[in-house]
Amino acid sequence: TTESLGIQVKDAFLKILNELYPEPSITPIQQELNLQTSFRHSLIEGYVKDEKLFEIIDTFILNNTSNLLTITGPRGIGKSALLANWIEHFNKTNKNHLMVCYFSTNLCTSEEHIAEWIVTEINKLIDIKDSILEFNSTKQLARILSEINKPLLIILDGLDKLTSFDGKERYAWLPEVKGKIKMIVSASDDSTLYNILSLRNTQTIELQSPNKQTRKCIVDTYLNKYSKRLTLQQIDKIIEAPMLYNPLFMKSMLGQLVDYGIYEEIDDFINKYITTTSEQQFFENIIIDMEKNFSRHLVEKVFSLLGLSYNGLSEPEIFDMLKCSQLEWSQLYAVLSRYTYIAGNNICLGNSPIRETVTSRYLSSNNQIQKIRQQIIAYFTTLSNNRSFNELAWQYYHLKEYESLHKMMTDMHVFNYFYHKDKYELGKYWRQLSDYNSSYSIGDLCEAVSPTDIDVDTQALIYGRIAIFANII
Repeated sequence: TTESLGIQVKDAFLKILNELYPEPSITPIQQELNLQTSFRHSLIEGYVKDEKLFEIIDTFILNNTSNLLTITGPRGIGKSALLANWIEHFNKTNKNHLMVCYFSTNLCTSEEHIAEWIVTEINKLIDIKDSILEFNSTKQLARILSEINKPLLIILDGLDKLTSFDGKERYAWLPEVKGKIKMIVSASDDSTLYNILSLRNTQTIELQSPNKQTRKCIVDTYLNKYSKRLTLQQIDKIIEAPMLYNPLFMKSMLGQLVDYGIYEEIDDFINKYITTTSEQQFFENIIIDMEKNFSRHLVEKVFSLLGLSYNGLSEPEIFDMLKCSQLEWSQLYAVLSRYTYIAGNNICLGNSPIRETVTSRYLSSNNQIQKIRQQIIAYFTTLSNNRSFNELAWQYYHLKEYESLHKMMTDMHVFNYFYHKDKYELGKYWRQLSDYNSSYSIGDLCEAVSPTDIDVDTQALIYGRIAIFANII
């Protein structure tokens, strides 16, 4: 068939491409840095700059009245986009200013790993004494910041979205900054993190809904991008609708609108969205429209897979698990891309409201959740690479399949991968195993280092890593 011929041509082309230009080997730290940069750049397109907000942040950096700036507002109001675009602006005029940025692209990240990331990035900028990472990265970060006497800006975005941060104590690691160090943190106005930051000596920017002129600019920019036209009355209806004052909701509705092909029904289509009264109903409408255009089964499957994955799935992984035609997937992904972002090679659900709607619509049943997780496990057990390590550990952990998790965690390839990627995530898995079965211990790792398979020097290196890891957990 034409489709099978296309697949063969694509596979042959990729094979030649990989032979001529093989992918370079990159460290987990460099990979994460690439994810950070890619995510920030994804927030720049279509942004409508607010000069006043940029000036406030510029002034915060230059004055000495406060060391902490909190950027807050409702979900979807544009906190991440403001920071991403301000960073681009600031870097052009202040190239020598030391800055460390962390945008939460992996919702499963631990606070210890974020602290370790900041320490590593600071060490690239400043020759610090504590350049060797310690067991307790959060305490090390606090100590390093208290000793630095150079202007340094730390930007932390989206910490309130992280699934591992489930209580006030999870934010206790955020250090108090003083002297020449400044910190900017974003947090939704209904989050625990925002309440904690409010108790500190912080300057606050509370983002408001964009004014009418800005909202019209957003609509015009979006319609022009897709060469679409609306009547003036329809545009007025959109920019005057209170539900669409929030940029996330407006862009989501416009994304659906540009795909709508029945011109005579556009007014009814617009009315359906602008008369919704809740976030969940709004995004339910989006998903229902997607189900009408494709099929409930296909939309449910792809959203469920993304919703339960470790940190998104790659396009080939989704395509293989969906078992649909290339044409169906391509058409669906063109729409899906508006509600997702790319982290490395992975497609991830893009915002909290869409994730919550996916959970309530498709993942309210434990049986359905188990079915999807088992499908992910079945797919990744056929592989043996870093992607499979992340995904299988995550699924075993949530399904409480501790025997399978233990077998995996005593594999030296898996141990070495997580040791370099995130020792604290590895520690979380081992603590859970120990709670489940007291006979599971770090000693199991030592027994897994077989002298017949590994030379003496490598053995010593691995034993050293196990000893360091034992101090962490």
